Amino acid sequence: ANPDIASAEVPEFPEGVRMRKADEDDLQRFYAIWTEAYGEYGDGPATFDWLTDEAEWAGCLEDEDGEIVAFAMTSEVERGEGRILAAAVAPEAWGNGYGRLVLGAATYQLSAAGAVKATIRVRPDIKQALRTCADLGYRHQAAGLEFRRDVDEDAIRERREERRKAGVKARFGGWR
Repeated sequence: ANPDIASAEVPEFPEGVRMRKADEDDLQRFYAIWTEAYGEYGDGPATFDWLTDEAEWAGCLEDEDGEIVAFAMTSEVERGEGRILAAAVAPEAWGNGYGRLVLGAATYQLSAAGAVKATIRVRPDIKQALRTCADLGYRHQAAGLEFRRDVDEDAIRERREERRKAGVKARFGGWR
């Protein structure tokens, strides 16, 4: 959560890079970026559809060639609080600071819409996302744990069996 976004500033974009409000035609590219960026951590098309339905604002970052390389979506502001629903950068554009730009733009949009607090859910196993959020003033809040599991029962049994075997230590001889 970012406890004080009332003073959120308009992010400065490097020359040749621009942020614009997204439209329906951008959603296919957003989904491609979201899928590539999250890889094995992605939740699939149903979650992406939910995000787009919930989004009050969506913005896309275009590079020098006019290609969409990153995007962010925000919720409606309710009781002074808004949520950043999604922020993702295309893997081929990683390392250019684009994540910081779209997260900053989304935070600014929430502030401009009247939010005094912003939240974003970040997977703890995506370390760069944690750093980017912290750099922009977001702080960890223990709001609960999210548990996930595979629905493939055979895969679950196979992993359980692998863990059972991996933890076995055998000792031979006269030990106590």
